[in-house]
Amino acid sequence: MKTTEEKKSLQVILIDDERNGLNALASLISKYVPQANVIAQCNSAKEGIEAIRKLNPEEKNLVFLDIEMPYQNGFEMLEEVKDAEFEVIFTTAFQQYAIKAFKYNAADYLLKPIDPTELKAAVSRIEQRFAMKEKGSVKKLLSNLQQSMHEENDRIALHTSEGIELISPMQIVRCEAQQSYTLFILADKTKILISKNIGEVESLLPSNIFMRVHKSHIINVRFIKKYMRSEGGQLLMSDGELVDISRFRKEEILSRLNLRSL
Repeated sequence: MKTTEEKKSLQVILIDDERNGLNALASLISKYVPQANVIAQCNSAKEGIEAIRKLNPEEKNLVFLDIEMPYQNGFEMLEEVKDAEFEVIFTTAFQQYAIKAFKYNAADYLLKPIDPTELKAAVSRIEQRFAMKEKGSVKKLLSNLQQSMHEENDRIALHTSEGIELISPMQIVRCEAQQSYTLFILADKTKILISKNIGEVESLLPSNIFMRVHKSHIINVRFIKKYMRSEGGQLLMSDGELVDISRFRKEEILSRLNLRSL
């Protein structure tokens, strides 16, 4: 008769910056995926990287990875461990444009809150790949996903009082709250005002290049020219404007920009 340990054929790592999400997923796996041996529960990308690097490549390794995490998102984290041997199931509350990319690349993903039936189905697909000895390449998957999401998000539609402006996110220098509206400032100095608040705008912009640095400001990290020391800190943008940094977000922003030594 097989022991409990022998039945646990999958070596599983959970990565999610939200402790409640991590606990909920661990509970679901314990109940619905008895063959999974959860060897690590990681509350940050840094912890996740350390756990993945300790994996035995001879085992059937599976990582449940949250996409949206502070300091380093799921895709940025995968870049550091893309040569390791493991399969990945993304857990996400991403907008539809990213879900299209997952589907196109046959990537396994689970939408939060995670449904037990979908969890079992995703794990079953992974086990089939292991059974057929079809090892997925994290490096290739990551490259394809990033390319697909770039293509899906090539242009965004801004609804104004005059019509619809189609622009590339790469044109956006920064966004500024104007009460219940948001002002977009583009690289060519064009300004576009839309009737969405800055919170709604934040949820629509790709988080790999945009940061909410203040309750009233979202910036494109590629247009930062200088970090200015002050009580809260400011960012000099390419359009010549100084953008205030919220003191509550300062450490997160400096870490994201690799400026902790300043």
